[in-house]
Amino acid sequence: MCRAFLDYVLDGVEPLSAPQAGRLAVAVGCAAAHSIRNGNVPVEVG
Repeated sequence: MCRAFLDYVLDGVEPLSAPQAGRLAVAVGCAAAHSIRNGNVPVEVG
């Protein structure tokens, strides 16, 4: 992942995934942690 970032910054090589995919992955992880901390309640990801 760091290599892909450096390739993009230094050489302009387009990353394999879009920034939105990374943002969604973080949002899912945060929602999962919130759910677990609150008795496994469903949490909307968005």
